[in-house]
Amino acid sequence: MLIYVDAVFGAVGWFVILFPAISAVLAIATSLEFVRQSRHVHDLHFDSHDIESARERWQSLTVVIPARNERAHIANTIKSAQRIDWPTVRIIVVDDGSTDDTADILRSFGSSVEVLTKSVNEGKARALNDAISSSSDGLVMIVDADCIVHRETANLMARQFVKSKTIGAVTANPRVTKTSTFIEKLQAIEFSATVSATRRGQSVWGRIFTMSGICTLLRRDALDEVGPFDSSQPTEDIEMTWRMNLAGWRVTYEPKAVVGMLVPTTLKALIVQRRRWARGLAMVLRKHWLQSIRSIRQWPLLIEAALSVLWCHLILVVTIVLIVTRIAGDRSADPILGSWAVGLLLLSAAHVMWGMRLDARNDPSIWSVLAWIPMFSVVYWTFSSLVVVSSTLPALLSRSERNVVWTSARPTGPELLDAQT
Repeated sequence: MLIYVDAVFGAVGWFVILFPAISAVLAIATSLEFVRQSRHVHDLHFDSHDIESARERWQSLTVVIPARNERAHIANTIKSAQRIDWPTVRIIVVDDGSTDDTADILRSFGSSVEVLTKSVNEGKARALNDAISSSSDGLVMIVDADCIVHRETANLMARQFVKSKTIGAVTANPRVTKTSTFIEKLQAIEFSATVSATRRGQSVWGRIFTMSGICTLLRRDALDEVGPFDSSQPTEDIEMTWRMNLAGWRVTYEPKAVVGMLVPTTLKALIVQRRRWARGLAMVLRKHWLQSIRSIRQWPLLIEAALSVLWCHLILVVTIVLIVTRIAGDRSADPILGSWAVGLLLLSAAHVMWGMRLDARNDPSIWSVLAWIPMFSVVYWTFSSLVVVSSTLPALLSRSERNVVWTSARPTGPELLDAQT
């Protein structure tokens, strides 16, 4: 019996070590291929031609900004949206039951901004759906109310629709604009390593894990085909991405479309956000797992998502077992695990630095958090595992289909830097 236990624990231990290592290697290799393809495809002449073709085909663009209690950020977000370079830009802000003076700020923009006012909090998904349904434009850009978009954002993203008729959505490259606290620094590193580099790699094989709710450009005909955002999902952006993929549309990534954003500044706010993300992923898996199994092209996303959740649970099991055995006096695994742990941390650091190198072309400020890389892997993995373990099982077992509403305001503090990054 002990032999079988040792064999199972050994297999679990190898999975815990190899899964993040293989994931990092794949992310680096596939993002390298993305860079190679981009250099080949993004010739300046053809980029200009594709941009002009997109502007001629879809002359009107609707920018949708869902908002609730966004007094600190909404003005800068709207001002940046008004500077978007496109023939016709229509801005719709949904004031979803705000209890602060968001409405007063919106009124100050007069007729340049259309406002849909709701007396009660109905959630981001319904806010997006209401605004989208009131527009007939061929392109729709969804923008968070604490986001700063660049003047060229629409041009950079829309050209992708000309390159391929199967692309239904293009997601932007969100950059953390404020990195004064330790928690903000870790998230800035995270967006370069586990988000930006990984999305480049996922774009190579045609399926990214999730569009960014912060800023994404969508084709209206793709939205009409797959249906509205699901208001019962905590992460409506992940669910929409999977639904588009399963319907045959591609969702891709445009790293040059840099947008500024704020991130949680306190541990409590970060836990709330990440528990929502983990719960949302579990609910997406529960909703789409069977259809994903039937679609071979969706297998990479399904496998990655399922193994990521499994890894978070098993790493905690392995850690607890090792602590118990060490207390009991068994230190036989220390040299082996120590060597593998050092190798894994070095590989993780290489993954992070490669992602930062990629992003530095559009966001040179990312190098300011370089010194914090050694702490990133241990802190990030530990935190993520605890959050996933505490959130996924309840979400998988829950059968609730309630409408998901806003639970808190965006991070408070200084307004977004109005930088054209």
